[in-house]
Amino acid sequence: MSATSHTPPILTTNPAATGLPILFLVTFINSLGTGVVTNGIFFLTKNAYGFKQSQNFMLAVALGITYIIGALGAGRAVSILRRLIPGVSSRGVLMGIMLLLAALCLIPFAALRAAQPTEGAFPPAWPIWALVVVYSPLTGIMWPMMESYVSGGRRGETLRTGMGLWNVVWSSAVVLSYWGMSPLVERWAPETILALGALHLAAAGLVLKFAKEPAPH
Repeated sequence: MSATSHTPPILTTNPAATGLPILFLVTFINSLGTGVVTNGIFFLTKNAYGFKQSQNFMLAVALGITYIIGALGAGRAVSILRRLIPGVSSRGVLMGIMLLLAALCLIPFAALRAAQPTEGAFPPAWPIWALVVVYSPLTGIMWPMMESYVSGGRRGETLRTGMGLWNVVWSSAVVLSYWGMSPLVERWAPETILALGALHLAAAGLVLKFAKEPAPH
């Protein structure tokens, strides 16, 4: 009998990998939020906050720069967090990020209630800036971590199919978020963002079904 007959088969999916259905569900929920805050925020600011084109341009610049900073520094940020909180898992970091995103979505609504602008006046603009410059880098950290869960423990056709479907899931959620917020933009902008916070909160609970760490790639 040849030695090769005892060689175990190469698995296309590691049993330790987190299942795609729960990953897709969490991705879809979070993408509804990021679709509004990182892509649709300019419709909200123009219609509900009275932003001029130049203000929206500066907001876009701030959003892009902070997202890049978050994405490039994702690995280092997680490493620092692990040193500060020994034993924290990737799952724990993801849950923490989503809870922070949920809390940030409360800012425009809370600021509006505190300011109580007169009828016909635009709400204060600073909560939008505060939301964007903190929310954006957090998503820059979150999405590479989510991608590591999708790709971790998968190879070959399973990996290609999983990543392809994952891209369809998050992109379709972004389109749906545009459609859902369009009738709410002018009158209920802070409340719309607040609702996104509830979605992030729900997603954080679902992360409990993830493995503590992505399976090795």
